[in-house]
Amino acid sequence: MDPEKVKKHMIEVLDEEIGILTALKSVALDMERERSEYRVEQVLLSHQAALDLYMRFDIYLSRETDRLLDRLERLQRLRRSHRHRPS
Repeated sequence: MDPEKVKKHMIEVLDEEIGILTALKSVALDMERERSEYRVEQVLLSHQAALDLYMRFDIYLSRETDRLLDRLERLQRLRRSHRHRPS
């Protein structure tokens, strides 16, 4: 075996491996960037979903409060009307 041929062949193999590793690194960086973007979007969507849920609860509680106040006012009117009736 000619040492120069072996050296040349090894350099070619190593250059090829370096090219493959460089391409894999690029793919890995792209995937990590996409994962990071996904995580950010997921967090934002999670916060948005929580805000939507809180808003629905707020609306529900407001309606329930209004219903209870209406009922209380109605009961108070009935009580007053019964007090003022002659026995």
